[in-house]
Amino acid sequence: MKSILRQFRRSCAARGTRGITLVEVLAAMTILALGLLALMPMAVTSISANGIARETRGAMEQIQNRMERFRLQDSVVAGTEFDSTSGMSTSWWTEEAGNNLKKLVIEVNWAGDDGMAHRQRGSSLLYKKS
Repeated sequence: MKSILRQFRRSCAARGTRGITLVEVLAAMTILALGLLALMPMAVTSISANGIARETRGAMEQIQNRMERFRLQDSVVAGTEFDSTSGMSTSWWTEEAGNNLKKLVIEVNWAGDDGMAHRQRGSSLLYKKS
């Protein structure tokens, strides 16, 4: 660090200056401020994407939990459930998939922080006992 300062002092002395002028400092600060302002939209987009990812993760957790509950049951009856704490509505139903298999479909709907409607769907094949 000291060698860098010595080199700076020597180069300033060779040019006949003793430091950085106020104009140079203001120019550097202006360039830095413009660079930071250019990054601002990217930060806003990143914050919004994090919120959507958090909500989607919560929906996937509900789908996974519901699937695990249905795997333990002998039969699945179609239905809908609303979770007032998360504001998510979960619907489920089965479809015939052939070869003694049923396709379990679970869909979660919610209104995001951005006010838009979101939907996440998951499905799994279940063996149908004869």
